[in-house]
Amino acid sequence: MKKRILALIPALTFGLLLQAGAPYLVVVSFDGFRHDYRSYVSMPALGNLIQTGFRAEALIPPFPSQTFPSHYSLVTGLEPVRHGLVLNRFFDPLKDEMFRMGDHEAMSDTAWFAGTPIWSQLGDEGVRSAVYHWVGSEAHHPDEWKTYLPGTPDSARLNQFSRWLGKPSHERPRAVFLYFEFLDDMGHWFGPGSPEVRRALSRTDSVLTVIRQTIASYGLTDSLNLLVVSDHGMTPLNLKNPIDLDPVVAYYDTTATIVPAYATVSVYSNGGAIAPPPMIAGIDWMRPPPGPFSHRFGDWIGIPEKGKVFSLKGKTLTLAPGGHGYDSRDPDMWGICFGTGPDFKPGSVIGHVMGVDVYALCRYLTGLPSDPEADGSLEPFIPVLKSAAGSPSDRR
Repeated sequence: MKKRILALIPALTFGLLLQAGAPYLVVVSFDGFRHDYRSYVSMPALGNLIQTGFRAEALIPPFPSQTFPSHYSLVTGLEPVRHGLVLNRFFDPLKDEMFRMGDHEAMSDTAWFAGTPIWSQLGDEGVRSAVYHWVGSEAHHPDEWKTYLPGTPDSARLNQFSRWLGKPSHERPRAVFLYFEFLDDMGHWFGPGSPEVRRALSRTDSVLTVIRQTIASYGLTDSLNLLVVSDHGMTPLNLKNPIDLDPVVAYYDTTATIVPAYATVSVYSNGGAIAPPPMIAGIDWMRPPPGPFSHRFGDWIGIPEKGKVFSLKGKTLTLAPGGHGYDSRDPDMWGICFGTGPDFKPGSVIGHVMGVDVYALCRYLTGLPSDPEADGSLEPFIPVLKSAAGSPSDRR
């Protein structure tokens, strides 16, 4: 027992130091904010944030460029093949179960969510955190969190954010993660070039205005780092000429299970080795990347040409004019990464960053040591940081 108590002392001390001296961190995700969207409309709040802080030219999401894999990579620093959320919808042949976005039972099951999100790591050090609707928070709980409810008003999220910052300093979360999906919704429903997306961008700027006003109202502007990110971009979809998957189903017959979505199709063996998929115009077939959860991708995964969608049994699998999930190297799939706060050089600009790099930045900003097991790196952000030298304890 004595050894156990002594072992806890360094962690408790570390947590108390963090609570006492490290700047606060707020990370806001606007789902589906493409890297070039800010040129579509006037966004004064975002412009001011960039002027007082930094911007990356683009954030390149992990493969695949989908909401669940990308958001979980942002907070774990792991590629999807390592954290387990390989797609928004996929089959796990070892569990013999399907994961579906929106399934609340699956969302709260840690078996689907490997890796440890940064809020859990902070919690292990005695540092409080709060999360509003970020992927993984219903499985790995921070100190305060909200069950995902689509359509939750901006006002409800912003009011809760204000309540969190308004807590007494010893109860106030040191790290807060907020998620907004309305921009992604408009991109899907109306397409990335639509007036609806432009209006959603103005709404985004209004949300940012309230967030920054809230931070200022509690006197935290000079002691809080704010990051604004997205998980992926958006591209127009060609709904008139879908790629027919019926030949793939017929080819495998009973030897494999086909699990399609509009931007991926996975082939899972029903037992034993299976032949390579048939050549289909518009589909790039590949083996899943190596890793502990490669089996969740299937034995083969097909990525259509950008903007192409699938049909099955004569039915197009999506009717939305906008989408994502395509090759992460395509600029239409790229998201954003901006930030402001006491740790950033005003008006600084860097090139592309990877989604997994954001996790490394969050660790640095909260005073956690670097994570050698993560796939990302702090290095891309060093040019925008006032000082990235020394150990995390030097910053406290």
